[in-house]
Formats: sequence, structure tokens, C-alpha cells
Amino acid sequence: MDKTEKLAAYTRVAQIIMFAGLALICLALFWVVKENLRQPDLDIAVLHPESMHFIPEFQMTDYDHKPFDKNRLNGKWTFLFIGYTLCPDICPTTLHTMHELNVALKKNGKNDDIQFVFISVDPERDSLERIKSYVQYFDPSFVGVTSSVEQLRAFADAIGANYYQVPHPDEPRFYYVIHSAEIFLINPKGELYALFPPPHQVERIAADFSVITRFNNGESQSFFAGL
Repeated sequence: MDKTEKLAAYTRVAQIIMFAGLALICLALFWVVKENLRQPDLDIAVLHPESMHFIPEFQMTDYDHKPFDKNRLNGKWTFLFIGYTLCPDICPTTLHTMHELNVALKKNGKNDDIQFVFISVDPERDSLERIKSYVQYFDPSFVGVTSSVEQLRAFADAIGANYYQVPHPDEPRFYYVIHSAEIFLINPKGELYALFPPPHQVERIAADFSVITRFNNGESQSFFAGL
């Protein structure tokens, strides 16, 4: 084999090695993209896209007259529900479900880093004392808060919740508050993570939450984790 043939052979080998390397790089990129896009396999929970995770700063007050702001969301998973104490149906039903969820999670040893928060969007009628009596009727560990009309509206808009007043047909001094019925889930970073739409079933919410926490604790690791 002369020099020309040897050079051609070396070139072919180099090309094979180069193409094999490119193939491995493409495969690696494929796995990275696949793993980064992968989400936990959930039953009923609806995950929020990354672009909607951020919750801006807010100022509210809990029923013990203590500030309730974004710092109170850090370090815990927060199940959050908006409503009002005069709600005839959705609020009491949902708060009862949240109590049962709290009990179920406690039995499974999963509620040490969890809090349940009720936000009243009817500050005109819901005093802090009234909110405290209302939420503690369902569960003494629940946190109840409210704020100014402006703060409540800004927070509700930030998490995609909706509410508005509807006058009573027979009593002009009375009104209903039509509001979102979802339970919102905020992660320990204080970011909106998911929501649980009605009808709420304790077992299905608990099962999805278990999947979510395992996924976020790294039990479903990326192929390239730690590299």
C-alpha cells in the first residue's frame, strides 16, 4: 500500500470516528432534551408552564394579625384556595376536602413541609376574626388570610384565579362572590406549580402530590444528572 492509499485509509478511519462522535453527541443532546422536558405522570393535577411559575411580591395579613407575604410560601408546599366565608357551597366543600387531604397526608407522613392556606377575597365582610373562626372550624392548622382589594386582585391575577361580585336578586345590600374552584399548589420556592381542578377527590390529589414530591426530590433523575 503506497502513501496515497494509506492516507486515504487514515482519512476514512478519521471520518468514521468523527461521525461516530457526532452521533454520540446527538444522542446525548437528545437525552438531555428529553429528560428536561419530561414531567411527572399525573392523574388530575394540571402543571403550570415555567413561564407562569413566578409569583410577584404581595402583602397580606393572617388571622393572627401577622404579615403573610411571599416569605411565608418558602420552604413548604402550599395548597391554596381562594373564597369567602359567606360562600354557600364551594368553599365549605373544598375546605372539608382539604382537611381530609391533610389527614391523609399526615397518615402517610408527608405533611411536615405542607401548609393549607385560605385567602378571603371578600375583605369588606370578612374580618380576620371571622376568617379565623371559619377556617379553624374545618382544621385548626389551616392559615386564613386577606388583604386590600388591590393586593387580592393582583395576587389572584398572578396565579390565574378569577373572582367577581354578583348582586343578590332580592337583597341589594347583599352580594355573592363568584370565584375559582381550583386548589392551587405552590412549591417550596414560592412558585406556582400546579392546580387541582374540581371535583376534588382526596385520594387522587394525594396520589398526584406524592408523584410530584418524588419527582421534585430527584427520585426521577436525569440521565446526565451530576455530570
